[in-house]
Amino acid sequence: MSKRTEAQVLEDVTQEYIESLDITNLPSLYDMIGELMARTIDEYELENSVKAKGQKWPIPRDLQNIQIALMISAIYPICCIACAGYEADPAYDLLGVYMSEGDNRGLYVTDDTTIQRIIRQFRSNIRIADINEVISEIRSYVPRRFRCTEPHLIAVNNGIFDYTAKKLWPFTHKLVFLSKSRVDYDAYALNPIIHNNEDGTDWDVETWMESLSDDPEIVQVLWEILGAIIRPHVRWNKSAWLYSESGNNGKGTLCELMRALCGPGTYASIPLSNFSKDFMLEPLTRATAIIVDENDVGTYIDKAANLMSCLARPSLPGVPKELSSQDVTARSYAPWYCQSMGSRPFSLLSVSATSNTYRRNIRPSR
Repeated sequence: MSKRTEAQVLEDVTQEYIESLDITNLPSLYDMIGELMARTIDEYELENSVKAKGQKWPIPRDLQNIQIALMISAIYPICCIACAGYEADPAYDLLGVYMSEGDNRGLYVTDDTTIQRIIRQFRSNIRIADINEVISEIRSYVPRRFRCTEPHLIAVNNGIFDYTAKKLWPFTHKLVFLSKSRVDYDAYALNPIIHNNEDGTDWDVETWMESLSDDPEIVQVLWEILGAIIRPHVRWNKSAWLYSESGNNGKGTLCELMRALCGPGTYASIPLSNFSKDFMLEPLTRATAIIVDENDVGTYIDKAANLMSCLARPSLPGVPKELSSQDVTARSYAPWYCQSMGSRPFSLLSVSATSNTYRRNIRPSR
């Protein structure tokens, strides 16, 4: 008589099936589910043939939670991403699935909806409680990996740009990126001239950038800021403060250009007043830049510690929605920080209170 438990039987039959697969040439998901179900039923019938009446196991009608977890762990490029650093509790790692196609091609996606959609492909009527159990089991099976933090590697829309070699490499699941610039890299891009038929004027970005200041050095700094916002792994130890008490001077348009370079979901908007609220910092786990042009006039920075952590890149508290009592650090990941201000925040007026903060700013200029 077999002494295996039902869980052991499910694990054994699933592992044997996975070992029989050619991972480089997988059958359709429909065929894999059907084949595994057939093997599972055969194994149950074999076990029941030697069990006494009343001890027989009911034949499953669907793949069980442990089987779904094992299959997903084996056939999908999925891992636990240690955003909080190597020494952090693995319980706070993000579970990420690599996207080989679509808008998120080249990225590891960590949202709940994507994981749940994959699980439901194996059992469409699965309950939420079972989904959570499958996710918990997947976390115990998949490897733990870390985000790519090489300063010279930049994830752009059509690949990985090597800033040192000035070459574009194809995406690979071996490098973990949670965000990318949504703009394609084009080695032969020209400065396009946009013609307005209504007034007969021409516009191009280079001329417009030069019009933002009479000082060529300031214009150069603005170009450098545009480059910095998509290179989050470079330790700049600086932030940009676009300060002017008068409007219609290009601050908002420049911020919009920065957001367009990053793309939706790649930047975060965290006003100064929210930096003292840990729960508002969760987007820092994936954003490459913080771009804000909607600060209240007379904003007061009550606590500069979180802001300083963002600029200096030590541990940065930011509590995701599902974690209410654990700090998530962004150690080796410091998004570029740009604030547009119509007035100086009060704490910046006190050098004694914020000398370190002031030192890490690109000085505001009228």
